[in-house]
Amino acid sequence: MAGKFVDFHRREKSVQPQVFESLPDNRSLWYETAPEQAEAERRARERAVKLEWLRFAVARCLSSAESRAIVLYYFKGYTTRQCARHLRCHSTTVHRRLVRAIRKLTVYAWLHMPEYFTSEGIAAAVREGLIPPEAACRNSGSSLSALPPAALSETSRGVLPPD
Repeated sequence: MAGKFVDFHRREKSVQPQVFESLPDNRSLWYETAPEQAEAERRARERAVKLEWLRFAVARCLSSAESRAIVLYYFKGYTTRQCARHLRCHSTTVHRRLVRAIRKLTVYAWLHMPEYFTSEGIAAAVREGLIPPEAACRNSGSSLSALPPAALSETSRGVLPPD
C-alpha cells in the first residue's frame, strides 16, 4: 500500500512506504535536536510550576463564583454565553466575575511573584489602576510596605489575609 503526501499545490501523490522509511530521522517533521528538546522540557517544567501556582492563587483569593468562571472560560474554553448557561446566570455577570478575578490574580501575582512581571505587564497593570506608579518603580518582593493603602483597597479584597 502506497503512502500519500500533499505537495505545495495541494495535489496528492502516491509514494511507496520505502521512501518514507528511507528518510533519516532528522528529516522527519517531528524531529527535535537535543537543545530543542531541553528547551521544550524547560518550558514544560516552567508551565507546570506556573499552573500549580495559579491553582493555589485561584483557591486562595477568588470566590467560588469567580473561580468557576475562570475555570470554564480559560481552561475549558467556554464562551461567556456558555459559561452563563452552565452557571445559570447572565453573560454580563460572567464577564464581571472574570474581570474581577483577573484583577485579584494580577495583584496577588504582583505581590508574591514580581519577578514574572515584564515591564510591559507592569505598565499595563499601572494603566489599569491595579498597581500604583510609585510602587511599580520598586521591586518589593512580597513586602507590602511598597504599596500605599489605597492600592490594597477594593482591588485586593480577598487577596490579602485579614489584619
